[in-house]
Amino acid sequence: MEFAASIHSSRVSHCFNSRSCGFLSAPKTPVLGLIGDRVVLPCQVGPAPVPEDFSVRWTFRGQSQRIPVGSYGGKGWREEPDRRYRGRAEFFHGELRAGNVSLLLRDVRSSDQGSYGCQVSFQDESREVLVELEVAGWCCSLFFLHRAELGRYLKYCSAW
Repeated sequence: MEFAASIHSSRVSHCFNSRSCGFLSAPKTPVLGLIGDRVVLPCQVGPAPVPEDFSVRWTFRGQSQRIPVGSYGGKGWREEPDRRYRGRAEFFHGELRAGNVSLLLRDVRSSDQGSYGCQVSFQDESREVLVELEVAGWCCSLFFLHRAELGRYLKYCSAW
């Protein structure tokens, strides 16, 4: 099967094959996430609608390993995410069949910075694109001891 790639102004697209040119695309520039906030790691499959039997797997690409972040399979297949991502990563389930296989990552941490692979498979084809996440900022919580504000917390976050 043929493999083709095309670069658009802000996205990289890879054709699954030359006949239908179903593509997988992601931004070619890094995504910025702020510590303690949410960030979307964008990844799109097209043309929509996507077949029911497709699967998507997100992995964090460490030094020499791939750490499972989130997965979805049209026929119920699912890989358990690594403990570092459990309860923090989710898909936009209502948009999967329309080709949106992006991942929402909550409570961003400095350790989340790096490369993420978005791998989509259907039929006997599989393609992967990389999304780079840059993390910035800091958060702190203040506990008030002044009698007017006694016992109240304030969370303050700032990007540098």
